[in-house]
Amino acid sequence: MRGHMPMNLQPWCFSTSIKNVCLICVQVLNGVGDEGLEVVGANCKNLRRLRVESGDADFQQGYVTQRGLVAVARGCEKLEYIALYMSDINNAALEVLGEWCPNLKDFRVVLLLDEFPNRDFPLDRGVRALLEGCHDLNRLALYLKRGALSNTGMSYIGKLGKKLRYILLGQVGHSDEGFSWLADGCPRLERLEMRDCVFTEGSIAKSLVKLKSLKYVWVQGYRATSHGHELLAMTVKPHWNIEFIPEQKGCNGGHEGLDPWSSEELTRPAQFLAYHSLVGKRKDCPETVIQLA
Repeated sequence: MRGHMPMNLQPWCFSTSIKNVCLICVQVLNGVGDEGLEVVGANCKNLRRLRVESGDADFQQGYVTQRGLVAVARGCEKLEYIALYMSDINNAALEVLGEWCPNLKDFRVVLLLDEFPNRDFPLDRGVRALLEGCHDLNRLALYLKRGALSNTGMSYIGKLGKKLRYILLGQVGHSDEGFSWLADGCPRLERLEMRDCVFTEGSIAKSLVKLKSLKYVWVQGYRATSHGHELLAMTVKPHWNIEFIPEQKGCNGGHEGLDPWSSEELTRPAQFLAYHSLVGKRKDCPETVIQLA
């Protein structure tokens, strides 16, 4: 039997159901844990796509860590797409991935904010090995924790990510220098998204100018000015629209996953969107958006 494994499969029956099935795509919840991924690695030699979503923490029965990733990498050498919500990851797991999965084109990992110690930070060495081994990687998403990727790791993305067309980064780097080093490379990068970063507005704008193939960028949660005026440094790129949304305090009910009746006041960090357009500014912007260019 060849096909797909649905993500609503319960952890207790996962091991039994996946054996003797020729799967090319597996999509499950992270509750299957490392044990579930070890079953995948042992039985799904032709697997092309693996997606592990985040489940309900109240019913969590297992956790995905470097142990599960290593098992999948060594057992499923034909993988082209991996997206994981993980509780822990280390350099060795990324090195194994770079060695055993040369066909990987799309790698995405979100490191969950649970209480795992994460002793092997930063992941610079592992990211370098991943990029060196997976020569056709064109999409990379790393949503990590503070300290998980240093400026050096970002420089590796710039130097070795020659085929990257899409990058998503969260909580990476230590200073403006790190993003500047990334922007010195990545010659084919077309789409960039960043969240919860330490970079300043002016430095982001100056670095983005260096990315010649860039067509779209979205950044939320950075060291912004009150009106986004330092983003105007990007106007040297022709036909670019730049839209800025200042920090919004006292928001409630408009955040995904929150109780709309909650009285809790939250703050949405400043964000900006910039994109290449030949038709000029759009005319449907909400009042909260400041059109800079």
